[in-house]
Amino acid sequence: MAGTNSTGSTGSNSTTGTSTSSTGTASSTTTSSTTGSTTSTTGTSTGTTGSTTTSSTTGSTSTTTGSTTGSTGTTGSSTTTTGTTTGTTGTTGGLLTSDWPKFNGDLLNTGRISTSSSCGGSLDWQYNSNYSFNYNIPTIGSDGTIYAGILGGGPLQAINPNGTLKWSYPLNTDTQSSALSSDGTIYAGSIDGYLYAINSDGTLKWRTKLYDGNYSLRYSSPTIGSDGTIYIGLGFQGDFGELVALNPNGSIKWTYSSTSRVRGCPAIGSDGTIYISTVAGESGFNRSLGGVHAVSPNGTRKWIFTNISLYDKYGSPSVGQDGTIYVASGNGIYAISPQGAQKWNYVNAWNYDCSTTNMTPAIANDGSVVVVGVIGFDASTGKRVGGVVCLNSNGTTKWFYQSDGEASGSTPSPIIDGQGNIYAPGLSPYTQNMYSLTANGNLRWSFTCGQSTSAAISSNGKVYFSDSGGRLFSLR
Repeated sequence: MAGTNSTGSTGSNSTTGTSTSSTGTASSTTTSSTTGSTTSTTGTSTGTTGSTTTSSTTGSTSTTTGSTTGSTGTTGSSTTTTGTTTGTTGTTGGLLTSDWPKFNGDLLNTGRISTSSSCGGSLDWQYNSNYSFNYNIPTIGSDGTIYAGILGGGPLQAINPNGTLKWSYPLNTDTQSSALSSDGTIYAGSIDGYLYAINSDGTLKWRTKLYDGNYSLRYSSPTIGSDGTIYIGLGFQGDFGELVALNPNGSIKWTYSSTSRVRGCPAIGSDGTIYISTVAGESGFNRSLGGVHAVSPNGTRKWIFTNISLYDKYGSPSVGQDGTIYVASGNGIYAISPQGAQKWNYVNAWNYDCSTTNMTPAIANDGSVVVVGVIGFDASTGKRVGGVVCLNSNGTTKWFYQSDGEASGSTPSPIIDGQGNIYAPGLSPYTQNMYSLTANGNLRWSFTCGQSTSAAISSNGKVYFSDSGGRLFSLR
């Protein structure tokens, strides 16, 4: 799609699950003008809401071996498109060097911060908004400013480190997590089909129309390459989508057409390869259309790994230090080699449809893969079982933490601090509350809140996340 650009100014710990592996193959082959404004909308900061409970449970470790399978890829294409651009380009820069400058913290989407203190789970402050923060993961600037997008027609909000409102830009539409550039620009996609570039003072730098229909960017977050290129996925109505690369001035560099909708946040490997996950559209519930695409920095296809259950998913791929790509799906967790072949597929012990559909696997310093979501079904109660599973890098089970109550299939992603502690949202019924586990799967604490999002963590050990009640929390 061509674009236009305009400027403006408690549970228990146990082990379970199996890993299977098999061989797999990969296939290769109008301009409008608007003004931006900054407002200080309603919002309050308090330090008294929420509760924390501390518990410790014993975990155990098991090792299981598995066998592997894979699937062939399908087609994709790249086109170079020029968008109409006005305004100044500004300094070209890559991703900001800060604690958490984008979705899942880094270009690899590991959900891990290398160095940080541990969060004790007590409330530091709470910012009350008039909007829902569902699905939106905060990002953190180099000065400690927290950026949070909104669902339900709200603004992009910048919150000071003390929990007070810094500024608010009126997007007036749904948006996902932002990406912060080293030149100070904040990039955010929106349900209205625009990618917005906001200056650090909250004024509009530019916006580029990527698609004329609604919802195309509702579940997409941007990332930024080392040369300043911005990458974001589009998910159109139906079984198709695009990965769009934009220059720092908002003009379109190229577009890559996929066989199905692109959601989540692209991961960028050490060699510059862009990895995206695509989902099957609503028509026909054809789960075979879901897959992982590897795209070169020039927009050409390297390979596609398909035929995995990614219906209506808005999680993202993550990449390990050895280049292995991990993706969560409705039929387990997949590990894919940098060449596009399946390494292994984890399926839980219940052999149940593993509804980790909105979750991005986190990767620990030792290469362990941490996932959270519906990981099984209890026939005796007729309820879905939720929890956290930690896998070794070969796909065998390291440990498993089972939460209380029935789980939801919309569980957000876990993150990992510099001490190896895990912060997992939504382990109690229907994604309520925030939990912290030790690196070996024992419960550290839980914090009571509403339906919670994935979190961001700073080097001083503060954890930021929001809930469906329009509250942004800072825990220390």
